[in-house]
Amino acid sequence: MAIRRRRTTTILDWKGLNSFDDQENTLPDTWFESINCVVSPTGSATALRSPANFNNALTTTNPILSAFDYDRNAGNLILFDIDLGGGGATVATYSTTGTTNTSERTGQTDGSRFKSLTVNDVCYRLNGDVFIQMDTSTNFYANGITRPASAPTASIVAGGAGALTTGITASYAYRNSVTGHISRMSAASGSSGATSGGNNTLRIAVTASSETGVDGIVLFLTEDGGTVRYLRTDSAGDPVVSGNTTGNIDIAVNVIYRDTLTPETDFNNAPPTTAFFMFRWRDRICLCDFRGATTRQQIQYNGYESCYYGIPWESWPSLNIINIPNKGDAVRGGIETPQGALILGEQDAYLLSGYPTDKVSSPEATVSVTEHLEQLGWQLGTRSPYTIANSPFGTFWLDQNKRIQLWSWAGLPMEVGLPMKSDLNNIQDTDAARNMAEAVWYQHGEDGGMFVLTASTTGSTNNRLFFITVYKDPATGEMVFAPSVSDIAAQCLCVADVAGTKRLFIGIVDRLREIGDLNLAGAGWGASQERYFSIIAGNEVTEFAHIHSISFDSGQDDIGVWVSDANTTNTEVLDVFQEEGTYFALVDAYGTAKRIRFVFPASDTVRRDVRNLRINYSLKRRSI
Repeated sequence: MAIRRRRTTTILDWKGLNSFDDQENTLPDTWFESINCVVSPTGSATALRSPANFNNALTTTNPILSAFDYDRNAGNLILFDIDLGGGGATVATYSTTGTTNTSERTGQTDGSRFKSLTVNDVCYRLNGDVFIQMDTSTNFYANGITRPASAPTASIVAGGAGALTTGITASYAYRNSVTGHISRMSAASGSSGATSGGNNTLRIAVTASSETGVDGIVLFLTEDGGTVRYLRTDSAGDPVVSGNTTGNIDIAVNVIYRDTLTPETDFNNAPPTTAFFMFRWRDRICLCDFRGATTRQQIQYNGYESCYYGIPWESWPSLNIINIPNKGDAVRGGIETPQGALILGEQDAYLLSGYPTDKVSSPEATVSVTEHLEQLGWQLGTRSPYTIANSPFGTFWLDQNKRIQLWSWAGLPMEVGLPMKSDLNNIQDTDAARNMAEAVWYQHGEDGGMFVLTASTTGSTNNRLFFITVYKDPATGEMVFAPSVSDIAAQCLCVADVAGTKRLFIGIVDRLREIGDLNLAGAGWGASQERYFSIIAGNEVTEFAHIHSISFDSGQDDIGVWVSDANTTNTEVLDVFQEEGTYFALVDAYGTAKRIRFVFPASDTVRRDVRNLRINYSLKRRSI
């Protein structure tokens, strides 16, 4: 005689997609398949909203390659770079505040996406071909100034007053009055020689710079008969700036003043322009992801204490280089963490701690005192440097094996995307596709947020989004990492501040769109795009069971529920009815494993979710 017993499985918080385990091992709180559904920060199963249009569309029919929130004091600008040539040959930069697009820079022949940083209200940008900066007035300049190509000549000519016993040597440097940057000085001139008779004027012959933004020349002069050249100033101690023209600078020798605290700008080198990635560490900009055979292990960083005149973040002493110890690895990216700079190579990770200093004599001797570089031995690196992102819970990234790692700034990293490893494995493994992958941390509030990754499963453009929602399980207090996937095509990702609220944007063809806000209606779903998640009910039951019914809470009454056998046969659309705010459906199915699919409609006018799912069973004391 069969003895009927009732049992209810209650799901209060979802664990997201698990397409890696066998279906026979999944529990009802995970989705064994899904698309365009995410777990909300409160643990509910929610239909992703379609991307909402943000700015007016351009007409290039080409994709946006990169986007950045330039958070300046005058008000932030969202910058985006679009491919004008349909293949990366030509790139233009625009800014937008949500409607009007303003052209900022066009005609670039550098076709890669840009990596950007804001430092001291200036936006620095590089992409492996150029290293540029944008000031608050949206003017673009090269980072750094190329030093004068040749030494000046110094001579004594008629006029002036005063006397020189032995003579003076000189060098000069270029100046940008907008950025405040000073180039490295030229080579030194020969001695001017002594004055005699009516010849009491020092003449320095200089050559103008052709670089955009350079509008001045400054001189460095020795004392009469001296060997150290100091900045030329006026009687008040202010630098004397001559115009950026080729010609002679004449000075009466009795009115030559020098600032003996400001020697030549020997370490104001222009930066390398071949880095594809940069990050901040302490008070420095660190460049990496060089592709050269002799530079791929290097991290190069800007000067600071040895920049006596100019802007430190645009001065790059040639010895400010740190090499990782593994000469078979290549530095791809890095990020500042509370424990130091986490450096990710293609094969392993490294931790850079301490304080950087300008290495103006011997880099190896100095690094042992001021910085400590440790190879962590995790055997975890990355080939996708744009995926490195910090969160309140630690640092996320996509490793070289296409697994999502989280380092909580202590101990070893943990793999948090394992349940969707089969989906991540579809990411194309070419260099081009791995370099297109990009990720951000999108913060919902104090209790959670999302790690969002875009990547390509086709190799040509990014066509897949991966989400990991992080929230705290109210029952256990443990952190839950709930993965999910979407077929939204996002060529780039950007978190930007709009009207005091952090919002997540994606770059598509000709425009930016907003996603991630589960309360924001979008522009609509494509005809081929679906929104559903499926669970297996019965795997948690150890006895033969009759699945009697289900009930769940939802804000809407248009969610479809399907049930079928585990092998997808005998599919039935259930009749869902509402009673006192809860939705019920009679399943009436025998077996130990049934597929239950929740299908969300194409309409995107309201938020739709599934909460507090209850599966009711009748258990029997038999196995068949």
